[in-house]
Amino acid sequence: MSAVDAKHFDEICKIEKYMHKINCNIETCRNYCMQLEAVRMIPRYSSLMSCSAEWQSKVCARIEMEIDMIISEISEYWTQIDELAKSLSSYVADVQHEHEFPFGYLQDLQEFLSYLMDEVNKWHSNDDKTKPAVLEFMKPEVTVQKAVRRCKQHLHSVLNSPTKKL
Repeated sequence: MSAVDAKHFDEICKIEKYMHKINCNIETCRNYCMQLEAVRMIPRYSSLMSCSAEWQSKVCARIEMEIDMIISEISEYWTQIDELAKSLSSYVADVQHEHEFPFGYLQDLQEFLSYLMDEVNKWHSNDDKTKPAVLEFMKPEVTVQKAVRRCKQHLHSVLNSPTKKL
């Protein structure tokens, strides 16, 4: 078992975990955005005014604060994914010309990294993190998901086979 193999297997697993968390946070953010719109549509002078004259602005401010916290968390996940992807990219660049690797493995890893870099760039290039376009992050295409699965299977088999070398 190579420490390098274990490191890259862990990096891929972490990226998947962060992407799942991003999807969950985006769903939560969408929910808050819908709540915000609903609160804004309620007439200002409703029965809720008996509780507080500024109930609407207070509720909107609270929801907006929650949205900002979620977007900040999503940004942090993208930053961590970016760092992990850079590490994997340098690994691919280092071993690309070695003939010990199955060609499909490196090709799958490059496809995954290309997808990640596109998503990271989309996130960081968007100035207004509350735009609906930012909240449209989708799971990777099936081809990318399959490429990730094959990379993990390859690394897992290398890690579990003491006679194989990567």
